[in-house]
Amino acid sequence: MHYLERFDVNRDGMIENTGFPDQTYDTWTATGPSAYCGGLWVAAISAMIEMAKILEKDDDLEYYTTLYEKAKDVYATLWNG
Repeated sequence: MHYLERFDVNRDGMIENTGFPDQTYDTWTATGPSAYCGGLWVAAISAMIEMAKILEKDDDLEYYTTLYEKAKDVYATLWNG
């Protein structure tokens, strides 16, 4: 997860695509945040929260909960109706 955070170039909690095929659409290029990759990102953060709870990793729980709140707020803006 920490490796993937490097794709959050503006530090708003949401990863961005960077103009080369860095998502699961094979050779399609994309730039900026996307609802598809953003959804995967929010789900991954949610899974990290659950793992931190099970493992009783309070620091990780706090970190990923904060990141989740930021990411879900950005994710909500990727939909317009």
